[in-house]
Amino acid sequence: MNTIRYNRFNTTYTGGVGLRADYDEIFDYSLNAPTVTEQNLNQTLIIIVPNSTDYGGICQMWEDGSAIAFCPQSTYGYPLDSRGVIQHEAGGHGFGKLGDEYIYHNEFIDFCQCTCCGHVDAINWAKGLGWYDNLSLTGKMHEVPWSHLIFDDRYSDIVDIFEGGFMHNRGVFRSEQNSCMNNDIPYYSTISRESIVKRIKRYAGETYSFEEFVANDKRDAGAVTRSADTYVDSRTLHGFQMPPKIHKGSPLQRNRR
Repeated sequence: MNTIRYNRFNTTYTGGVGLRADYDEIFDYSLNAPTVTEQNLNQTLIIIVPNSTDYGGICQMWEDGSAIAFCPQSTYGYPLDSRGVIQHEAGGHGFGKLGDEYIYHNEFIDFCQCTCCGHVDAINWAKGLGWYDNLSLTGKMHEVPWSHLIFDDRYSDIVDIFEGGFMHNRGVFRSEQNSCMNNDIPYYSTISRESIVKRIKRYAGETYSFEEFVANDKRDAGAVTRSADTYVDSRTLHGFQMPPKIHKGSPLQRNRR
């Protein structure tokens, strides 16, 4: 039985889309914050926590970088708890601009016939925006975005090429066995951490340095959580957690749906 609840931003579950809301109202409200302006709105991550315990989440993203992460409350245990949903949707998608690494289609990504597909185009669109560094449509060692980590002896023991990601177990590749972008564990892969640091530096107007990244990186912090023992069968639950929806343009434009 469905229950209708009226809420501030008209947040609702929509079949095949996940969660959506009145985006105009959300962004207008956000612009009332003292540090948010039209100039930096695309660097501002908005998190909406719907009053629901239905597991799932989605990040609505715009080409200019603006993002709204919808993070419902979760009654599941670690790592699929509420913290995990926020880490995945807000930290991973909304700020990090990372792609999903979980799997629930036993098919090649470019041959999938399911109704949700178009995933190759979705990855290429995101990559054209400079996003999804944690995914690759090629498994060639010198062409993946994390090739510099594979050949660096400070990371070569954990960074490699693993097949499976973005819902498919074939034809798409990730850099480490497990990460937050798979099943919400509190560990971002090395290429994901680097992407996040690059974004922080860019927003701060600072120059990124790989050696500075390595010097400050806490790679051992995820030694336990990234292990295979924490793996959760994504197909069981991620049918309720949707890949990001990327909208064209900027939310400041009219007719932005």
